Amino acid sequence: VTDPGLRRITLLTHEDRLVALLDAHLTPEIGLEDPRGVAVWRAGDDPNDAVVYVADAGAHGVLALSPKGEVLHRWGTGPGSGDDQFRAPSDVAVSANGDVFVTEGPEETGLVDLRDAETGESLRSFVGHEIDINDVAFSASGLLATTGDDGALRVWDPDEGKLMFEVVGDGEVWGPSFNAETNRLSAAWLDE
Repeated sequence: VTDPGLRRITLLTHEDRLVALLDAHLTPEIGLEDPRGVAVWRAGDDPNDAVVYVADAGAHGVLALSPKGEVLHRWGTGPGSGDDQFRAPSDVAVSANGDVFVTEGPEETGLVDLRDAETGESLRSFVGHEIDINDVAFSASGLLATTGDDGALRVWDPDEGKLMFEVVGDGEVWGPSFNAETNRLSAAWLDE
């Protein structure tokens, strides 16, 4: 759970037990400025084997943290357009096998930006929406869902950047989420 106003991330188990509270004021070495999106990848059943990915819009970067708040990787050094730069990412998702993470490209571009989860190197980018991307999510089977200000929920083959299908509604759409079997997908459209 992110709380951008307080610059804090709360990590909970599925049973709502607190794993960690990562707070910019209590742990300044993390350098959280405006955390927006969080994705957790777990290598096994032990919560300590997790990697927490954070899209930090204020720092124009993505962080990989241990559940205890140790910085494992930090990508992006400020707003920019180079391969190693981000511009105010608002969400992040990590693939089921943990080898790829995805963010939106620069604000208002509609770009989907897939990166190597170990190096942060850009693997591929493609236009996913007409304007801003709001949220991203991977399925257990490797599909990628994106939602945007253009009212579209889109599902992609991320390896090819190929659109598999889309649903277009009125107003902004947020929060794509696959079920475990990848046979259902939900999202929320905001009324204008």
